[in-house]
This record gives sequence, C-alpha cells and structure tokens, in this order.
Amino acid sequence: MVYIILLNSLPLNILDWFSNSTYTIIVRRMNVKQFREFIRFLKRQNIKVEIKSYIRHQATVEFLKRKLGENIEVSNDLYKYPGMHSDHIIFVITLKRPVRGQEVDNITESDIDIFKVIPLEGDWVK
Repeated sequence: MVYIILLNSLPLNILDWFSNSTYTIIVRRMNVKQFREFIRFLKRQNIKVEIKSYIRHQATVEFLKRKLGENIEVSNDLYKYPGMHSDHIIFVITLKRPVRGQEVDNITESDIDIFKVIPLEGDWVK
C-alpha cells in the first residue's frame, strides 16, 4: 500500500524534529499529466494506492478529482510525516499566483503547480 499525500503547502512542522535535527528535502516539479501517470504507473505495478488529501480549498480538490479520476475529499486535518521509511509520497499542489482575500473558483492546469516532495533524514548536502 502506498499513500499519496496531497498538501497545499509544505509546512516544516510536518517533520519529526524530536527524532531528527536535520532534514534534506528534495523537490521535483511536475505537471498534471506527469502526476496522473505516476499514480497510474503505481497501479499498473499492482500497488494499492490510497490518496489522502489535506487540502481545504474546494476548487483545487474538484480540479484534482476531474483530472485524476479519483475520489478526493476536502480536509481540514493536519498531516504529520511518519518518516522516510514510510509508505507516504508527498505532493504539494498549490496555486501559482494566489491572491490574498480572493477566492478562486475555477482552476485550470495553468493555474497550479505540483511538486513531489521527498524529505530525507540527515544532512545530504555537504
């Protein structure tokens, strides 16, 4: 089982700072097609995939439902990363140009950025 974790930002407090004092974070930008193909690839490998959303923005969740063909729900829950040996794969989906105080109701592929995030415990950059 693999959990695809959807976040709308990358708060550093999702990491376990009690166990580790240093993390190296690898970030890879993707487009919607690459993201969809990544999920399909996992499924073709007979890997059970569960998508867990921690996104509160309704329009973003509706966009992801349409583009991925998956059941994704709006959530106010807080996410905590269980560690680099876990079965969680983190994706941050965010608006490219958010406007403070303005609600965006209609989202297109050109409106969002998708980032695959890999937190590594320790200092991997010397």
